[in-house]
Amino acid sequence: MGVIGVIYESRPNVTSDIASLCFKSGNVVILKGGSEAINTNKILVKLFRKALRLNNVDENFVQFINSKNRKNDKENKKQKTQYKHQIAKLNGNLWGFMRIIFHNGFY
Repeated sequence: MGVIGVIYESRPNVTSDIASLCFKSGNVVILKGGSEAINTNKILVKLFRKALRLNNVDENFVQFINSKNRKNDKENKKQKTQYKHQIAKLNGNLWGFMRIIFHNGFY
């Protein structure tokens, strides 16, 4: 099991897509979507966590950074080399994200 952080644009479908892929591959995910869809993303993460809890799975598999502050993004990216975590910046390429998971052994 690994921890994957994903920073992505304001497309709420990515929230559910990435959460599902990470869960299915056995990885914890930390999500940070764009500010324009922050309220929708909060609701989707809340529903995903509720579904995990109702199925006796630790809801902490899915985490959400509830902030519009971009300064935190830069700090998290700096720390990725220090702690050897993967922080993926998703630029509309879900297949690219999947390659990150499989090529780095996060499955």
